[in-house]
Amino acid sequence: MAYITGTAASFSDLQTAIQNACVANGWTLSSGILSKNGCFFKFSNASNYLRLDGGTGQSGSTLNGSPSYGVMMGSITGYTISFPVTYEIHIFANPDEVYCVINYNSDFYQQLSFGKSDIPGIGGTGAWLTGSFRSDVSLTTASSRLVYFGANISSCGVQPYNCLGIGLFSTFGFGYSHPSSFIHQGLDAVGWLSESDYLPGQGCYGIAYAAGILTAMPNLSNNANVLIPVKAIAYRNSNGITIVLNLRNARYMRIDNVVPGEIITFGAEQWKCYPFYRKDSTVRDGVTYSTGAQHSGTWGYAIKYTGS
Repeated sequence: MAYITGTAASFSDLQTAIQNACVANGWTLSSGILSKNGCFFKFSNASNYLRLDGGTGQSGSTLNGSPSYGVMMGSITGYTISFPVTYEIHIFANPDEVYCVINYNSDFYQQLSFGKSDIPGIGGTGAWLTGSFRSDVSLTTASSRLVYFGANISSCGVQPYNCLGIGLFSTFGFGYSHPSSFIHQGLDAVGWLSESDYLPGQGCYGIAYAAGILTAMPNLSNNANVLIPVKAIAYRNSNGITIVLNLRNARYMRIDNVVPGEIITFGAEQWKCYPFYRKDSTVRDGVTYSTGAQHSGTWGYAIKYTGS
């Protein structure tokens, strides 16, 4: 386990920091591709984004067996990232999980994360990746600049139609067009599953399974936080469901009563808390697709903290 923090003057610098941190913690970097335990990931960057693609193998510098899209964090027209940014990289093994969170412009956050599922019997490589945007989303159009949230007892999370998709399997609803999380498995003879694609044997969902408890948080009697597991759940051809990913070192939460970046303690464990994008306690459930906003209410997540 490792926790690395620092500042980056560009997305190129951030890519280098992530790659160096991974290599120092057991990953292999060959021809620009990171690999470990049968999972392959490749970063690329430009002045306004850092992109991550997943694959099932490599031929030299070419990533093989990739899904149709990658994921990215980016600088949005009208809300441009002012460099340098502060980054935090959380790296875990058994199972392999890597989380990179950036904080910029005072109170904005984005993330890129990747790893390998340890759920047995799902086939495929188990590689997963998630980011703040899907790679085909424009960073310049008006709709891409907004976050759209839904919150009710049966479904909650981001509605990623041409927007900031947030990632960490946080998409709810079915058939939304730009989900930003993917996992490679082998159930129903399908490889990469795209979050929120509501087709049996083709899609999966995440945060909506925990809608009831997340919309009821924090506890009204004592304002306590509950950390909720992050799962990806596949739709099956038999109309059943199968958990294909259960992140061991990240949790969903509501951040009404914590400051972004705060470390909280549960027993012997410490967890660092982040907003999905930007905290706004005055509109804690976020806003729907009819409006959109430059915040994510009090929806957030925590990553196990191993620093000192």
